[in-house]
Amino acid sequence: MHKIASLLVENLPTFYPCDFSRLEEWRVIFVYDGDTFLVSRKGISKTIRLAYIDTAETRRDSDQRVENINSVNDIYAHQFRYGDLAKDFAFRTLLNKKVKIKTIDIDRYDRSIAEVYLLDQTLFQIELVRHGLASVYYRYLAISYDPLRVLLVVNEYLAKTNLEGFWSSPQSIVLPDMFRRLKRVHQKLDDNGILEFNILSDRILLDLSNQDISHVEAQRRMNSLISDT
Repeated sequence: MHKIASLLVENLPTFYPCDFSRLEEWRVIFVYDGDTFLVSRKGISKTIRLAYIDTAETRRDSDQRVENINSVNDIYAHQFRYGDLAKDFAFRTLLNKKVKIKTIDIDRYDRSIAEVYLLDQTLFQIELVRHGLASVYYRYLAISYDPLRVLLVVNEYLAKTNLEGFWSSPQSIVLPDMFRRLKRVHQKLDDNGILEFNILSDRILLDLSNQDISHVEAQRRMNSLISDT
């Protein structure tokens, strides 16, 4: 499987849309994290959220108490380490650079969900996934073009099997979407005055350890935990 995936990546061109030359150029003026940044063009600015992928979470001032309680929790430490690395990669690659934006949708926070291309036609999402700095957001992948879908999935597979970046410590991996859910569980426990140091229970750990085997089932169980809290 690894050999087939490598051959696919070698023989598929870097994907770019047929209307690349018609896409508007924007300048990146601020990087919030690995998958979210601010762009400007002709006096207009807007927030971009990268489509199809999810980078690890970074620390948030509003969640400081829960994060401090879990400061020696490997899952938290791993998430924040690679969240910071993804942000640094975006900072070095994009800040003050021009990019081309293909907007796919507008989310509930009024962010433009978009494909972001460097001027050499490289899709930035692919670069993040290839370096193990982002996971594919399968929930939203269906809206992408087929060649792009293949490239994202294959590059993620290679990053995982090669233990690149985020995938380097399998025992500490929690996908960003599930990590956000886990933090919400912790926040509810803390609001009720019952959050203990390094709170992860065997029940939650079992859900997280099964991510690769049955991500859908793990998410279902995590949803159940949240609703029960």
